[in-house]
Amino acid sequence: MPYFSGRESVWDYTRRRRMVGRKCWYVIQSKAHQENLVIAQLTRSGIRSFFPLIEYESMQFGRIVNRIQPLFPSYLFACFDYHHQGGQIVWNYGLKRIVSFSGEPACVPLDVVRLIRMRADRKGIIRMNRSFSPNQPVRIVGGPFKDMEAIFVAEMSGTSRVKVLLSVMGTQPRLELPRAMLRPM
Repeated sequence: MPYFSGRESVWDYTRRRRMVGRKCWYVIQSKAHQENLVIAQLTRSGIRSFFPLIEYESMQFGRIVNRIQPLFPSYLFACFDYHHQGGQIVWNYGLKRIVSFSGEPACVPLDVVRLIRMRADRKGIIRMNRSFSPNQPVRIVGGPFKDMEAIFVAEMSGTSRVKVLLSVMGTQPRLELPRAMLRPM
């Protein structure tokens, strides 16, 4: 049975977890771009932390580039006993605050952290896999066919390219494009 049920509020869940006196996952807000510094300090203190990142493809100057950025910029998860370690954590350099509701640090339901961790690889990176279904209308967002509408046909195996049908002057030529150039309509 999960620790957190949808029938109770986050406040009730937090209060129940804090009474037990065991470790709980909390959301910690860091100063801008200081997440890795906070993680290093927490690790030195023996506190588990998790800073999920997301990788995605984007267009930059007409080229496809893979980018990695924080899933929640300036926020990370840490697992600790607030009663014993909370005072120590708030004084870490680069840390802004422990996210709280009504002045009480809020425990994050374990199922939420587990779900995010399951989607991430060993480095904490969640890979975006943009997939389209056959015959789905898409918009081309880069290249010579920018802003044109097309119909998704299929993924090409072993590459990040896809096949689409373009509607031009009553014909439907088949194109092969990088997946990053398509957006669903």
